[in-house]
Amino acid sequence: MRFPEPGPAFERAPGPVPESVPRPASARPPEPASRPVPERAFRPALKLLSALVPKMARKRMPVLARKRMPVLVRVRGPVFVRVFGPVLVVMVLAGCTGAPAQGLELKVAGAFGARPTVDFPDGKPAPGLQVDELTTGKGARLEPDDVAVVQYTAHVWDGGRNRLVDSSFTRGAPAAFPVGGLLPGLDRALEGRTVGSRIIAAVPPGDGFGPNPPRGVGPSDELFYVVDILGAHHKGASVEGRAGTLAGVRVSAGARPALQVPAAAPPARFASTVLERGSGPKARPGRLVVTQYAGAVWGSRRVFDTTWTSGLPKAFKLGDGGLIRAWERALTGVPAGSRVLMVVPPAYGYGAPGFPAYGIKGSDTLVFVVDVLAVY
Repeated sequence: MRFPEPGPAFERAPGPVPESVPRPASARPPEPASRPVPERAFRPALKLLSALVPKMARKRMPVLARKRMPVLVRVRGPVFVRVFGPVLVVMVLAGCTGAPAQGLELKVAGAFGARPTVDFPDGKPAPGLQVDELTTGKGARLEPDDVAVVQYTAHVWDGGRNRLVDSSFTRGAPAAFPVGGLLPGLDRALEGRTVGSRIIAAVPPGDGFGPNPPRGVGPSDELFYVVDILGAHHKGASVEGRAGTLAGVRVSAGARPALQVPAAAPPARFASTVLERGSGPKARPGRLVVTQYAGAVWGSRRVFDTTWTSGLPKAFKLGDGGLIRAWERALTGVPAGSRVLMVVPPAYGYGAPGFPAYGIKGSDTLVFVVDVLAVY
């Protein structure tokens, strides 16, 4: 299944259609009353585990990602991680007694960036939000309002089937998570993490979807996520592009380009040009593209949609039918770090139906300027 979008989604939106992500609950619950327990409280348990595991089996796996630094983890029922060959075994402990909760072991296998396999124990997880970091990266740190590009899987942890309910791997491209706009438990699990980290999180209903979950998830279901952080794109990210023109349309230079549309009649043909060419990976069908953009109606010279107002980047998958024809044609083959200008006649935009929600008529020619921030 695909979780609903965090905001309204349109069949063929003027800008990119964001990747589906777990939507936020209607209200963020308060932080747990219990404070994070100091590491020293668990040293006896770690000693016990070390004594039980042969030295050769305790070799730590190499860091498989490129980026990350540890942060304080909010947990009730701390989670310890030990490495047994290629399998990460997570011992879920009850409180700070050092005794395993009913001897449960959760196993997560697979390299960073590859689809993980999760071996759930019998029984349900310990109460409360539980978070841990299986791989530590060294890249940019996630902050509120960032767009995190991730690979992830999500299960319902019910102590029975523990069924898979969502996965970016089934769609063939990473997903874009708006940090600060996710489930409260996921937000707390990801904020402060850095690129290259694999995070696991057991999210109780109070930190999840709340009383109105999407289809396939019950109001009392506990969720279990494995999230690999591939990239972080901060609020206000942009391409420092040069000024340029196309069919009389002018674009200013700088990090936040301004569109100037002439009063003359629009051209009948589609046209696009690369104002600033980057050197990153090229946008191809099936890849996730992270952008900033602005769109205007030629006739009224009105900007009808722009990400630069909020500064929040948006991401979309190229070639999946979710974009207008002009974007597919103009962006395919363009490398990350580029700024693209396009003039879009109706046949390359929304056609005869137009887009009434944005005040676009079926006869309107449109203009877009798009910064391609990254390609995954």
